[in-house]
Amino acid sequence: MVYQPIYSYGNINSNGKINFNKEINGKINANIKGKTDKYVLYKEFNFTNAAVSYNLNSNVNIKNSIAYINTKLNSNVANANLPDGKYNINKNIFTGTYSINIPNLDKLYFATKKHLKGKITVNGNIKKDKDLLITGNSKTLGGNINYKLLNNDFTLNAKNLYVVKLMDMLMYPQVFDSTANINLKYNVLSKKGVLDANLIDGHFLPNKLSFLINSLAHFDLTKELYKKTTIHSIINDKKIVSDLDMKSRLTHISSKKAFVDLDKEYIDAKLLLEIMKRPIYVKLKGKLTSPSIKIDASKFLKAEIKRKAKEEIKKQIEKNLPIKNLFNF
Repeated sequence: MVYQPIYSYGNINSNGKINFNKEINGKINANIKGKTDKYVLYKEFNFTNAAVSYNLNSNVNIKNSIAYINTKLNSNVANANLPDGKYNINKNIFTGTYSINIPNLDKLYFATKKHLKGKITVNGNIKKDKDLLITGNSKTLGGNINYKLLNNDFTLNAKNLYVVKLMDMLMYPQVFDSTANINLKYNVLSKKGVLDANLIDGHFLPNKLSFLINSLAHFDLTKELYKKTTIHSIINDKKIVSDLDMKSRLTHISSKKAFVDLDKEYIDAKLLLEIMKRPIYVKLKGKLTSPSIKIDASKFLKAEIKRKAKEEIKKQIEKNLPIKNLFNF
């Protein structure tokens, strides 16, 4: 009827009474039961198999050209509540609070193209005048997330998130344990943004890389404490290029322009791992959840052989000479 794609099929039941005098007054009650058309949503938004059934109830009370709106939406994906919407008809301004509960994040796969684990609840505020402003908060992953959408610009600030819980939600291997503070700036129209993360008091969990390093260098990465790890990422749609820097008492790990393609779940990254200032070069490439790992420890092993030889020569000299530390190696 309004020349729009048929996003959904269903039934609308509505009744109301509106008085148009100097000011608009009245009441409207509406119920919509429907199901989205997955073929249209794929064509218009590239959503995959987005067959969402829903039930929406809305009560609108209009007094002096101000509409007070109470709306509830229940679906097989998420439940949303807008209990106190307020629309000024004369000024064309809308305000309200909202809450959204998603009991199973994996049901968002049609939009995210990424399997997720867990649930989430968000609460926030909406204001629409000449601009659209949406703010929100969620206490999840052991921390606190605040976000803001101003027209097309999205910003997010997260404090004290548990990295192991975040990796579990993303269904990625858990290789590092810490708390994370994250700042994200992202434009939803251009799909470009910048992410900065600080990981606090972190340590490696046993994994393939730590096992290989232990085998080659006889050094246990899991015993090192990384007081602060910094990550700086440039986002271009689902392609991310990152710089990494992390230091512990005995190690320094860094990476420049590590590449991750979230759409293909692919990684191509080179790491420089320095153990007591002796370098080991690590290359990660392939599937994000289980990449191939290639290690070049030749410089490390040469330095280690030289160090041990030096210690042995010194030991033998001191053992066979009456004067200790005659030579300073």
